[in-house]
Amino acid sequence: MSKPTVKPIDDEWWTTAMVCAHLKLGKRALWDIRRDALKRFPGAIKPGGKVNLFRASDVRGWMDQRVAAATRPRAPPAETIQAPAPIISDAYNSITRHI
Repeated sequence: MSKPTVKPIDDEWWTTAMVCAHLKLGKRALWDIRRDALKRFPGAIKPGGKVNLFRASDVRGWMDQRVAAATRPRAPPAETIQAPAPIISDAYNSITRHI
């Protein structure tokens, strides 16, 4: 059995403004990222009032995962199958020649 990971209590805590500065994002962009379940942004704690605090190591880890995913080599696109050219009947050609 593996041991649960215990994070140190003395880890650095960042406010929303500090997270935005680190990620070079606006508050609205961070708000959108936090609410997108696919982006899996680390959760914040609310010590009181309107203040959100984020564990700095969690934010850095999230950013590292995003960079690693973006730089991972991707599979080449599958070959596209082109539809065959339409066959124009001789009857159509003979009609259009006389017009």
